[in-house]
Amino acid sequence: MEIDQWLKLVEYGDHPHSEGIQRVTKEAAIEMQRKFHSLRARLARKFGGIPIYIGHPDDESFVRFPGHSDTRSYAWVQNIEAREDGIWILPKWSEDGQKLIENSYFKFLSPRWEMKRESDVLIPIRLISVGLTNHPNIPGDAIANQKMVTNNLKVIPVAIATNCDRASKEEKEKKKNRRIKKNRNTMESAADSSEWDPEFLRDINYLLAQLFAVDFNHSIGEIEKQFVTTVEQARLWREEGKILKNNNGELASESERFYKIACEKERQVKELAEQLKDEKNRSGEHFVNFAISRGFILPNESAEWKEKYIIDPNVASNELLKRNYVLNTTSKTEHLREKMNTGGKTQILALVNERMEHSGENYTEAWNSVKKLHPILF
Repeated sequence: MEIDQWLKLVEYGDHPHSEGIQRVTKEAAIEMQRKFHSLRARLARKFGGIPIYIGHPDDESFVRFPGHSDTRSYAWVQNIEAREDGIWILPKWSEDGQKLIENSYFKFLSPRWEMKRESDVLIPIRLISVGLTNHPNIPGDAIANQKMVTNNLKVIPVAIATNCDRASKEEKEKKKNRRIKKNRNTMESAADSSEWDPEFLRDINYLLAQLFAVDFNHSIGEIEKQFVTTVEQARLWREEGKILKNNNGELASESERFYKIACEKERQVKELAEQLKDEKNRSGEHFVNFAISRGFILPNESAEWKEKYIIDPNVASNELLKRNYVLNTTSKTEHLREKMNTGGKTQILALVNERMEHSGENYTEAWNSVKKLHPILF
């Protein structure tokens, strides 16, 4: 198997899943391909690829089983394509990953993706990672079991190798200036000459490869296809950037609006808290005054019992009712008043009758006179 070989990840169709049937369609694959190349997804991946693990160590439902504990990435998915026969991926293998494939330790690929539910089926919408396995849930083509071509590595441009020598910075700078001058002269005379400096061409090759991720070892048709794809992707990124900018503006406005609402709610909560605190203080005062007037507590205990009541009125009330009277608030003259009331009426009537006989006053006049002369009886 070649290092940069495309691999079929999964075929279209219905496949079993623990939560139902997962349905892989061409439309879902196209959406998955679009999301992989979207600017938002690339930013989330920091412009890297999607990891390929042994098993699924990034899935909580698998990590408790053997064979899913190695969190190292053995390859990174560089591209996804929705083809006529299924979803294909282009992995970039690490040295350890190449050895795994060379020795045929694992023969199948197992996708882990985000899915959405539609009725009774699950539709994949975003590829999260890929696992190497010998027991895939979704049957498919085995990874090519051929020897890896390790001598098909890309040739490092001469310009890069030159920069790796031990020459001093001054010598490198002089050489660079001479090359730039020579290349400028070459470009100015390009209309009259078909010869180009090979070193300059290699520099241009490397620069374009870095800017556009194009492999110039391919055919002209393939290179053109890569350029067209890059341009189209740039246009999609530009449109997506506009959408993200608009969304950010809307989110900022919504955030400010919710912030104002939150501030207003916080103010209302504080006001209610203050009102509740005042109400508790007033209730505590009433509670203490009642307890003192009924002889349940002494005046010097009022602060303690008020605090108890504010913390929990029910607990304080129940505790108060269980206490014995600590102070007899019954008036000492109460029984005397009762005695006076018992025989006092007879004495008042006698005085009123006597007043009527001696003064000639009627009953009402005599009653008022007695009341005025003997107020203690009333």
